[in-house]
Amino acid sequence: MKVNIVIIQYIFYTPTTDNNIDLQKLLIIYDDMDLELGKLRIRTNGSAGTHNGMKSIIYQVQSEDFPRLRIGIGSCPEGVDAADYVLSHFTYEEQEIMTETIKQVANAVDTIVNDGISTAMNIYN
Repeated sequence: MKVNIVIIQYIFYTPTTDNNIDLQKLLIIYDDMDLELGKLRIRTNGSAGTHNGMKSIIYQVQSEDFPRLRIGIGSCPEGVDAADYVLSHFTYEEQEIMTETIKQVANAVDTIVNDGISTAMNIYN
């Protein structure tokens, strides 16, 4: 599947056992309850932490050594199931924050592709 982001075309990758992908050319973008709503964190590698989706990706590619961009969605309120929280809709105020955040994400991806991950980390972390 292809999608246009900031006038650059990117290919979404679906792992299979026969593919040999250069993990340094892979960028995983995902939500993170451990980050404040709207905050970005770019890393060159790392563990999955508590994120089940990242655990699955690490299992599939058999490595933690690939870049990732985490998008903060804020912590789960006490008494709310984490899965329900992650799948719930943003409030109007949260939507406003996330609209700006998604613009930052697009710009960060553009920077990673054109200028490298170190430059993007210096700008967006």
